[in-house]
Amino acid sequence: MSYVTTYPGDERDPSFSPDGNEVAFSWGGNKDDNKDIYVLPIGSQSPLRLTQDPAPDVSPAWSPDGRSIAFIRRVGVESASIILIPALGGPERLLCKIRVAVHVTGFDRGKLAWAPDGKWLVFTNQVSSGEHALFLFSLETGRVRQVFPQHASGSQENAGVFSSDGRWLAFTRFNGSSAGMLLVQRMNPALEPVGDPILVPNSGPFPLTPAWDPDGKRLLFIDKSAIKQFRIGGATDTIYEGDASLYGLSVNGSRMIAGHDPEIVDILTIPLRPGGVSPAGPEVPVIRSRSENHMPRFSPDGKHLAFVSNRGGASELWLADANGENQKQLTTLGSRFLGWPRWSPDSKQIAFHAQIANQEQIFALDVNGGIARQITADRPGSGMPSWSNDGNAIYFTKLIPGQPLLYQVSAAGGKETLLSQGEGEFTVAVPGRDLLLYSKANKLGIFARALQQDLASDVEEQIVGDYLPPFGGFYPVEDGVYYTSFTSAGMARSFRFYSFATRKSTDIAPVLTKIGEGLSVSPDRRRLAYCAEQAGNGDLIMLERK
Repeated sequence: MSYVTTYPGDERDPSFSPDGNEVAFSWGGNKDDNKDIYVLPIGSQSPLRLTQDPAPDVSPAWSPDGRSIAFIRRVGVESASIILIPALGGPERLLCKIRVAVHVTGFDRGKLAWAPDGKWLVFTNQVSSGEHALFLFSLETGRVRQVFPQHASGSQENAGVFSSDGRWLAFTRFNGSSAGMLLVQRMNPALEPVGDPILVPNSGPFPLTPAWDPDGKRLLFIDKSAIKQFRIGGATDTIYEGDASLYGLSVNGSRMIAGHDPEIVDILTIPLRPGGVSPAGPEVPVIRSRSENHMPRFSPDGKHLAFVSNRGGASELWLADANGENQKQLTTLGSRFLGWPRWSPDSKQIAFHAQIANQEQIFALDVNGGIARQITADRPGSGMPSWSNDGNAIYFTKLIPGQPLLYQVSAAGGKETLLSQGEGEFTVAVPGRDLLLYSKANKLGIFARALQQDLASDVEEQIVGDYLPPFGGFYPVEDGVYYTSFTSAGMARSFRFYSFATRKSTDIAPVLTKIGEGLSVSPDRRRLAYCAEQAGNGDLIMLERK
């Protein structure tokens, strides 16, 4: 492994030039204040800046003839444009306007790719339902058409990329915010699908950035800190295993370039004045390590802080005193992904979501000792739990292919009951109120509905319009909701409080760093906990295959 870039901030989305002598990438500059497209000769440290628009520019893709670079410019939370620019710099050409949610491009999923003949671009775009599907854009005619006219309901198709001969299209498909799969689709000369897509085995829950080998027979992709290789009609093998997460992959012969990010995430707290709506001082780190620590949750009695960490390799549940001291690991499940710890009202149990054997289910354990017990078991899986106010039931999201739905189950397990006809995730009961709050995978806002409402009427209300799931988070209390607000461009702006009485939101404190998932407030409302990534960790690395 060798470093291609070592600049301040994060360098992402690498794209080899066809001759392999240069790489295009997205970078926020020395101040890490705005993402633009840069081109760097391999072996140099003097990049050429191609774009300077104040909107974030991401996902560069080099044309097969090496003359142009296409990229995505995000101009809003769900609005973007596909733009073409000469590889040596020059005037931009707007190709088409698209709708693609920030979380799609932000998580290394919604990439651009060229067809081998240089006449088409494949990209991700929203369909009328708000879901994302693959589309093709003709550079000759300006025509746009959907790759799969019969789009799977609720699924998010991203990261389409053609093999060198155009016979195969690889892409990812996600259900809601979780449960991903990697697929390959045979294509005819007119770039139309033939037959059903083939599932790539052992691709992991979050396969990213598929890239074809020049021979068109082997597909490479990222699975967390590993690069894997799939042979058409064969098996999936790991060809690289590192110690940090990888984002973005480009292949040229035996060489690979990937974004390399240690993902150091700390948990911090902001002290709050009495009343809990204004800061009493600067943020204070409470959980720190050379790994990811996220999804903090104060216990209802205020004594402890539950959180998720991968410091031992696997994603596990941890517990600390409320001030961050006396940290200890609670689970040893060896889960590929564990998250969303939620306390029971009596502070004795924690429910959480874990992926075991490629399937997500709900678990719970006694914090004073005991083995995690599985609460749900039905396929295709369940996630994002929370407790009822009386502690007798657990609300969760059933990961129905395509459409995440709200369910509940007894805290002891048993029959699962549908709560709502509409989709929803991250369900939380409001203390002291007959009200459920939740978000939606492809929509801005926090939504509310009466817990005992008749399913036939299924009335919901959007109470907040500037929350972007799944980042930051929201945390209800008796008289309102704490949450992270976002700008129209999808950037975290401030921590806010929404009042049920006034039906208005007020700022508490600005967001000063890149945040992760999870937000919590202590029972006395004197501390707000959240997780933040340490800035400037992401670089581009070069890897050689034998």
